[in-house]
Amino acid sequence: MTVFATHTPTPTLTPFPTNTPSATVTPTQTETPSPTLTPEPTLTPTWLNNPKGQATVPVLLYHHVVPDDQATKDTCYCVSTTNFQAQMSWLSEHGYTGIPVTQLVEVLQNGGQLPPHPVAITFDDGMLDIYTTAFPIMQHYGFSGTLFLIAAWINGEGVMNTAEVQEMISNGWEIGSHSMTHFDLTSDYSQLRYQLFDSKNKLEEMFGVPVNTLAYPFGLFNANVVAKVSAYGYKAAFALGRGYDQSANQIFDLTREEVRESYDMSQFISLLPWP
Repeated sequence: MTVFATHTPTPTLTPFPTNTPSATVTPTQTETPSPTLTPEPTLTPTWLNNPKGQATVPVLLYHHVVPDDQATKDTCYCVSTTNFQAQMSWLSEHGYTGIPVTQLVEVLQNGGQLPPHPVAITFDDGMLDIYTTAFPIMQHYGFSGTLFLIAAWINGEGVMNTAEVQEMISNGWEIGSHSMTHFDLTSDYSQLRYQLFDSKNKLEEMFGVPVNTLAYPFGLFNANVVAKVSAYGYKAAFALGRGYDQSANQIFDLTREEVRESYDMSQFISLLPWP
């Protein structure tokens, strides 16, 4: 069977640890979100019927949203607060409506309704700045998103704790798995049950919600990985790439577009189908 991985990771840029954090250490988390923006009133768009099989939905990928002086222009991992707020503002002003990734999956598989300009905004790893910085900005503009969580990292240093994730879920956010320890799934098949099945179960037990989607660590997967993803109960999985035309024929290779700090607004807009 054809190997589906089409994106070469750049492990040297990955700022995250690959070892499993100790479950016995409970970090002290003192940061709390301090939203200072008043949510803007939004109009409810008339949703449209979309037949099963195909859908035009950009899926955006972020990792960190950080103060401007901490943003790194040459990676996809850190987007500045100023740029992130400008991007969310642009989406709001141009009629985009945020949807959870499972709604995209449902429409692809069974058909259903979508807003005129849907967008799925996703965050990998579950880092604390998503809660303290991205969350209040998105609330201001009326967006919710999807967290792809590394199950063993939750409650670790610099990572959201269970209460913070639960708060976001209570405000309309969705969660999926990003494996147990951010492991290259193609490197050791003996790890697949732990990384895929156990992470799914752990997240469902922690938060009391279904976990139906996966984001491949580093965007890497192959036929053996896909077979296990399906067998372990996931309905869809996300890789990396450019494009926003999603297909049910690639339900375990749906495309997400990385947003980089180096992108100016025109480059950000080029990721989207309705400028």
